[in-house]
Amino acid sequence: MDVAVALNDIHKTFGTHRAVDGLSFEIPRGTVFGLLGRNGAGKTTTIRMIMDIIRPDSGSIEILGRPGDPRVDLLAIMRTFDLTEDFPREAERQARATRKLFTEEEIARREDMRGQCVYTIDPADAQDHDDAVAVEKTASGYRLSVHIADVSFFVRDETLLDREAFARGTSVYLPGKVIPMLPEAISNDLCSLREGEDRLAHSVIIDYDESGKALDWRVCETVIRSRAKLSYEEAQSAIEGDPSTESAKKMFAEVRLAYELAKKISVRRFSAGSLDFDLPEPRIDLDESGEVVALSSRVRLESHRLVEEFMLEANKAVALTLSRPGLPALYRVHDKPDLEKLESFALLAAGFGHTFAVSDTISPRMVQRFLEQLKGTPEEDYLSELALRSMKKAVYQPENIGHFGLAFKHYTHFTSPIRRYPDLLIHRLLRSIKNGRYPHALSKKLNGTLPQIGIHCSETERNAEKAEREAVKMLQASFLARHIGAEYDGIISGVIARGFFVRLDRINSEGLVRISSIDDDFYHVIQERHCLKGRRSGREFRLGDRVRVMVEQVDVQRREVDLLLIDTLEDDSKRRQKPAKRQTKAKGAHKKGPSRKKYQKARRKGGRRR
Repeated sequence: MDVAVALNDIHKTFGTHRAVDGLSFEIPRGTVFGLLGRNGAGKTTTIRMIMDIIRPDSGSIEILGRPGDPRVDLLAIMRTFDLTEDFPREAERQARATRKLFTEEEIARREDMRGQCVYTIDPADAQDHDDAVAVEKTASGYRLSVHIADVSFFVRDETLLDREAFARGTSVYLPGKVIPMLPEAISNDLCSLREGEDRLAHSVIIDYDESGKALDWRVCETVIRSRAKLSYEEAQSAIEGDPSTESAKKMFAEVRLAYELAKKISVRRFSAGSLDFDLPEPRIDLDESGEVVALSSRVRLESHRLVEEFMLEANKAVALTLSRPGLPALYRVHDKPDLEKLESFALLAAGFGHTFAVSDTISPRMVQRFLEQLKGTPEEDYLSELALRSMKKAVYQPENIGHFGLAFKHYTHFTSPIRRYPDLLIHRLLRSIKNGRYPHALSKKLNGTLPQIGIHCSETERNAEKAEREAVKMLQASFLARHIGAEYDGIISGVIARGFFVRLDRINSEGLVRISSIDDDFYHVIQERHCLKGRRSGREFRLGDRVRVMVEQVDVQRREVDLLLIDTLEDDSKRRQKPAKRQTKAKGAHKKGPSRKKYQKARRKGGRRR
């Protein structure tokens, strides 16, 4: 939000505005602008800085540092989205003091499951381990135990620690940085299910038949002791029959049994119409200074799916536990898509020769069948992403309307209380049940507070997602700014009047090839066909076409990447593209590559400017 501030005794420039000695003007949070000062030679110079307002009422500002430093840029994003790492001292003190609640008396009160073969599966660099699993064979089929760190036992209602967690709503995962919902004394220590250590848990025990159909379940307070800490890669090696580490070897039989059950659960879920938008996700590797050393796409392993299936099952079982007796709760709901949006999507899909039927009775299974038709087509990622965007957002609310995307009639969030406040709330509600009911005072309170809690938690989730997307775009642009002149193969992922976007292979980043840079013809956009077409030659650049491009220039602050078309990667030689000649001036913080003229000469290609 923009706020007016008075900045005294300092000269500033901001766009076309200038403020001197107390003149007030408006500055968006995290804005980049220049400070005018004197250099060693006595000449006036502008130093580009990122500024942030930390006390709007007094006009104070915070100088975050020079733009272009990835740590400064990341800090600017945090300020823009009001994300704070530090906790109030009293909240930190309360977090440390909760250890005294972990007593032998509390352990004795709980169901002791320390003899069970429990293990965690997490990213290799994870510090908090809030879920653990175990699978056993039974006479009727399988028994799944999902153990979740009992955060609500330590974070009590209406404490400062709880209020701070509620205000944040969720942990935020930026590349190379975690902004936790709870202090590390809880998230990374007391409530982290560490290997070989006793931990308090809230557990869901589910029995299945041989086909993976749930027969019965129960929710209980337990004490557990993890036998092993596995990374997704270690678990994957066990699934594939070739355990890569001692931990994977130790848990080999257990992981294989778990995978056997997870596959059966997955088959049943998808047969009911559950959707799986398996879109590529960016992966960013950073060095110690925060610089990007590599970009790639995350690989979705079967070990990821194993954990996902078990967490979905636990969340569904808890939702049923609360909904069947009619207890007030906060559900994770996903409403049916808006018909107008679906009709727009169907029209777009028809341009690619795909039929998407729209009706008032739209079901997850209908969407699922359409997505299956897209498999292997050039437009698969593009249309799948647009189909996802045409869906409504999942939200938190007390009215249970089911989850369209998962094809679940009952669903909530229970499995991540360390990083999501709704899960923490659900844990509290489960603990409050006595003889199948809540205390009267709690029921009355929930009727008034649950709607606002749902709205707030939905908003903090959206804010976190926006910050995460912005951080990824910034770091991708930062990486490409250091690779001006580099060539990449990619696929046309979007067509607009100004040109077309290309998603680059291997690094999962996008940039724009401007229509003005393609100089072998005059091109115009044909919206209904999602292509650019040359007026003279009839040559087309279509969604899904493969091309080779060069990184021409990058504006990190605007997150803009300009690409220069080098070649199309088609068998038809008539569609081969010659690089353009036009040169452009670098703008502001842009980083620009070699001129097209020099580049053409190096490649020994010619081109004609129109």
